[in-house]
Amino acid sequence: MKIKHTLYILLLIFSLIPLYTFGIFMVYENDRTVESIMKENLAAISGSQIMNIKNFCDGRKEAMEMVAQYDIVRDAVEDSLDGKGERAANHEYLENLLIKRKTYNPFIASISIVDKNFHVVASSEPYEKGQRSDLKHADRKYLGGDFFIGDAYERKTSKGTTQMVAAYEGIFQDKELIGYVIEEIASSHFDEYRSKTNLWKDGTYYILDGNGKIITAGTPEEKRKKPITTKEQRKNYQEAWNAVDHEKNPSGEITYSYNGTEYITYYSNVNDTDWTIQITTNLSSHRATSRAYKGLLILTIISVSLLLIVIHYFLTRRLTRPLESIIGTLDKVQEKQDYSLRIESHTADEVGAMAGEVNRLLSYIEQENIEEKAQQHKLAKLAACDPLTGIKNKKAIEQAILDVIQNAADTQKRITLGFVDIDDFRNFNSKYGHQFGDDVIRFVADTLTDMIPGLVGRYGGDEFLFCYEAMWDREKTEDLAGHLLQKLNKGILNEELDKYIPTPCSIGIVSEEGSSLDYVFMLHKADQAMYHAKNAGKNTFFLAHCEENH
Repeated sequence: MKIKHTLYILLLIFSLIPLYTFGIFMVYENDRTVESIMKENLAAISGSQIMNIKNFCDGRKEAMEMVAQYDIVRDAVEDSLDGKGERAANHEYLENLLIKRKTYNPFIASISIVDKNFHVVASSEPYEKGQRSDLKHADRKYLGGDFFIGDAYERKTSKGTTQMVAAYEGIFQDKELIGYVIEEIASSHFDEYRSKTNLWKDGTYYILDGNGKIITAGTPEEKRKKPITTKEQRKNYQEAWNAVDHEKNPSGEITYSYNGTEYITYYSNVNDTDWTIQITTNLSSHRATSRAYKGLLILTIISVSLLLIVIHYFLTRRLTRPLESIIGTLDKVQEKQDYSLRIESHTADEVGAMAGEVNRLLSYIEQENIEEKAQQHKLAKLAACDPLTGIKNKKAIEQAILDVIQNAADTQKRITLGFVDIDDFRNFNSKYGHQFGDDVIRFVADTLTDMIPGLVGRYGGDEFLFCYEAMWDREKTEDLAGHLLQKLNKGILNEELDKYIPTPCSIGIVSEEGSSLDYVFMLHKADQAMYHAKNAGKNTFFLAHCEENH
């Protein structure tokens, strides 16, 4: 059957195919993304809440720093420390200032100024002269002078027993800590963050202090008094929580199970506090919803598929599969650049003819590609090869070393670079002829190639470069250079004289690592080290960072 007949059949079922395709796509996307989207949303909610509380802390820090910097505040604290009498006018102004700040910030239960011995200097609340603040037993980690909001505690107020958190800000005079501005904040203020958070179904929101005490917790609609309700659930949660290295991971996620239900908790520390924000949701309920939705989609797909089985089989056999074979083969050819691949086709229709034409085209390109690659390989080898020695020429060795150094700089590895110069090379040409001089150069090149565990190249004339990557070991480097000189000094056989002629060389070596790696700099240091070896009497080596030569 011709393809045009197939297209006629395709038009008859064109209205059914979109539904079928849509169903498959929705099943796949639902299965793949629902949990991912849920996690991303939870992470975004967590990040948003952390930012909200950070902004709150930053606002309190700025306001308290402003109070701490008033001259009238510093004077009052110094008077308290010195035992001087209070200046009534200033004292009244200071207390009015604190009362106004409390009035403008309804979440503040009280604001006080105390000296470093916690004697109350001024407060928005009634107090007795010389009275010590109830916060005198505060943890010392809060009292370094930097802004900090401490853990939750309870105290009696006019409204009954109330849970509070205290914010501390140091008062300094000439860089000396002399007292504190202290704001007491009712922990109920933080219920607002929880109640305004849009959580997934069964989601809960927690802010816990450094002792694990609840500052606020629960769903947006309902406040909780305990983080987790059952002993077993608390145990499973605690095991997952304790398994995290919180110093290395101040924010992240944990998962735990209880009665076959899996939960995920996103957590993060809060700056300027010992608090932790935790947002938890029921993973299993989301997965159950996802499964129900997927089941409905699958049922729809199955019912539609029953109508399409015959047509699907026909299209796959006559049209789709041969076209996919052609496209797949061409994709592999493009990906692997392998023109030896061929399309399998057993049909006599237009698709089979197309496959045959593509195969003939591939055969032609394969032959052309083989010839081109052979020519390119030959030219590349000639371009990089020193014709006398067969090792890398100057351009090739420089590029190879540069590549190694750049890679080592990125990975903080150590590179050793050596510069080799044949001592008094002209004497070989003048005494034994230029042919023997060429033999000497080849001998040195072969010796370096045999003994150096890395790159070797001819830099020009009677000069050579070598480079290798290794951890710095002075003793091993000296041994390598010593054995190299030993072999060179054994010499090369002069067949006319029937004796070995030593080939003394001066070698400069430098070793660097990490961000210090720079090709031009290392080459310059190696060249200097080589000349240092020559000045030391030749036929020796010198390590650039060592004080003595060898």
